[in-house]
Amino acid sequence: AMTLSQDININQNAILYVPNKTAESYFEKATNYEAVFGANRIRTILELIGDESVKVVRNSTYTDAGAKVAGFTKSDESKYTSLGYELLGAEVTKDGKSISKVDTTVPGTYLVKYTLRLNGTTVMNVTRTVEVMQLTASLVLSRYDLTIVEGNTETVTYTYSGDGTLSVTTIASIASAVLKQGSIAITGVSIGNAKVIVKATGIIYDDVTAEINVTVVKANYSITDKDGNKTNYNTLQDAVNGAESGDTIKVINDVKETGEIVIDKDVTIDLEDKTITIDTPIKIENGSNVNIIGSGDGENVGTIENPDGTAIINNGNLTIGENTGKDVEDKPHIIGKDTAVDSKYGNTKIESGTLTGKDEPPYKGNIEAPEGYYIETKENGDKFDSVVKKDSTPPTIYGQTLDKILMNAGDTIRFFVYVEDKESGINTDEFTADDLIFEVDGNKVTPKDVKLEYIGQDEKNIYKYRLAFSGITSDGELVIRVDKDKVFNKAR
Repeated sequence: AMTLSQDININQNAILYVPNKTAESYFEKATNYEAVFGANRIRTILELIGDESVKVVRNSTYTDAGAKVAGFTKSDESKYTSLGYELLGAEVTKDGKSISKVDTTVPGTYLVKYTLRLNGTTVMNVTRTVEVMQLTASLVLSRYDLTIVEGNTETVTYTYSGDGTLSVTTIASIASAVLKQGSIAITGVSIGNAKVIVKATGIIYDDVTAEINVTVVKANYSITDKDGNKTNYNTLQDAVNGAESGDTIKVINDVKETGEIVIDKDVTIDLEDKTITIDTPIKIENGSNVNIIGSGDGENVGTIENPDGTAIINNGNLTIGENTGKDVEDKPHIIGKDTAVDSKYGNTKIESGTLTGKDEPPYKGNIEAPEGYYIETKENGDKFDSVVKKDSTPPTIYGQTLDKILMNAGDTIRFFVYVEDKESGINTDEFTADDLIFEVDGNKVTPKDVKLEYIGQDEKNIYKYRLAFSGITSDGELVIRVDKDKVFNKAR
């Protein structure tokens, strides 16, 4: 301890600092000293009210606690201001720039300074550090790139961690977006590219933004489900993949398809009056039942065409179905540069429309007409280029050519045979292969398994039979004739 051996006179404007009872030497920090003031001096130790460092969250309310002269309260201010002292503040700076206040909407580090002056001269200052913190939010989308068929709506889910409000904005009118709880519904409006901006504006958390790149493609096909909900598709394969067994795929635009198309389920393809141009044969697989129909009105004919090869390879059951449109003939139309339909491992039934093979026979394999009709081929130069449905009076087999087709060796051929003699028909028990003449390209051939089966009589009392045979080993034009000298009961 320090002991004064004599009196010390202090000038009225002086301050004498002496150790207090906690000080052990003259080199202790100032807080361990007491000050003895002159008559006109006060203790000039300036201190912050509260902590030197403060952390607050973004968008919160912040009021600085201020500073004071040590030993004085706010009500004591007049005691030192009357002596020429002045407490200034708060001066706020951020990143070296002076600003008016701590702005909690802008994260960062702020310095709040207070200054004590005596007659205009700075005696000392104190500074508080205020850190405005923002919590980190996250916004994660299930998809950032999206292809939508025009008219369809796709859903993008999102996961957001934060305390903000989400909004969506669409750049370009190609698509529209609707924000839902946990997801965004995006609808393709017209063909083109667009962006959907998803933004979360936080309160305590930071703002986050995500973008979805949207490509809207043309709707060429549509399927309407049993509940009346319509879904559009860009390609035929997409439509097949999206179809349920028994669905109808409606063609709504002329379209050029590229690449393989495989149909492995039971569907109907309604061409309306549109044309599907393909570069690879459509393959019907797994014994699927595929019905091709038309429902358009007017002069156009619904068409499937492969200008480079076979149009349809049928390993199932293909029906060229009815035309339900108005004033349209020969629908639908299947065209191949080679064969229109190859049904070597399937069966094709012609109810309506036309098959055309430009460089090859119009069909290969098994083909049949519905009950009450027959297949007729039309000659185009030296080729038979089409198969059509006919509802006129069927031909008889007596003394006439039953039919002629282009066939492959090994094909099984089936025909309906009609006899218009109302008094008697053919005695099938007496019938043999020798009763008919079979020729391929003018050369007589002998088929196997020739059968004539009595079916019955139709509403006009015409006798109806089914003729079937196989075992012909030659390719070419098949002609079936009745031996003109052969008489079956009462032949015409």
